[in-house]
Amino acid sequence: MVSLALGAGMLASACVFGGGDGGPTPVVTADASGNPVLVGTPTQGDITYAGGLCRAVNTYVAAISAETAKDPDLFADQAKLLRTAAPILDRFADDLDRAKAPKDLSKFHDALVKRIEEMAKKAKEGQAPTPEELSRFSKDVPVPPEQVQARLAAAAKQLPECETFGIDNLFGSAE
Repeated sequence: MVSLALGAGMLASACVFGGGDGGPTPVVTADASGNPVLVGTPTQGDITYAGGLCRAVNTYVAAISAETAKDPDLFADQAKLLRTAAPILDRFADDLDRAKAPKDLSKFHDALVKRIEEMAKKAKEGQAPTPEELSRFSKDVPVPPEQVQARLAAAAKQLPECETFGIDNLFGSAE
């Protein structure tokens, strides 16, 4: 039997920000307007997007935790578990989809939303997501370049909604 609670716990532990090792050597690039930007320096679009991602993850984890608290025996009934998981995953996909990705993150964003939608569809069809799928929901999603990841991580570090769960797990940098 697959346990959403176990998956939520794994997600919670996997999504925290990893410690930095100083990062890459500073490199200057240009933003969409041609203005010089230090690589890893977040734009307002990065900050807005990171906030949307973090709020979506927070809502997802809170929903799983709330359902577990309401019904401690939820995981003893596979059908009930699937009825519970499917709308949580649907909402997660919708919440992620509302986050507006900067252009250089659109491929990653679209693939991430599609992956969560596929997980919700599978749950509706009676296939429970594995704990690994629940905690590593961005597995096999194309990873953006390192400097884009650095910008998004720097943006997330500025946001209170990203303090509980970070975004490093989205790029496979936290295990």
